Amino acid sequence: NMAVVTSIYSAYKNDMLTAANSWTAATVNCALFSASTFTAADAAYTTSGTEVASANGYTTGGGAVGTRTVTGTTTKVCKITGAFGGGAAGTTTWTATGAGFSAVAAKLYVSASSPIAHIDFGGTQTASGGGTFVITWDATNGVFSLT
Repeated sequence: NMAVVTSIYSAYKNDMLTAANSWTAATVNCALFSASTFTAADAAYTTSGTEVASANGYTTGGGAVGTRTVTGTTTKVCKITGAFGGGAAGTTTWTATGAGFSAVAAKLYVSASSPIAHIDFGGTQTASGGGTFVITWDATNGVFSLT
């Protein structure tokens, strides 16, 4: 297992404080990147990186992650409980075809708006043709938490 690091974009922090976007109500997508860095000031999810090309089972823009929840009182834990790609609840899944594809990071973003979070996988993850690329969101600690 590689160390996964999640970082939150400044634009989304602003959106949360000004009620421009809601973790539970907005459409939140997950996109995969073959090269990516986290730059807190990015205003678009595509700014600092190269998204996986539309081919071999991946479509540029990724897909909507489904239901999101917020739990906790003092610390707010933001979770993804829905599914994308036909996998189990709390997963985002792509089925690779042909040569498959690789990614080093995922980015969550509000459709047609702010980037939310950059999830660095800590190394290259690959799905070969016929295999699946699955992100299993942490059911206990969530994607991120706010204190």
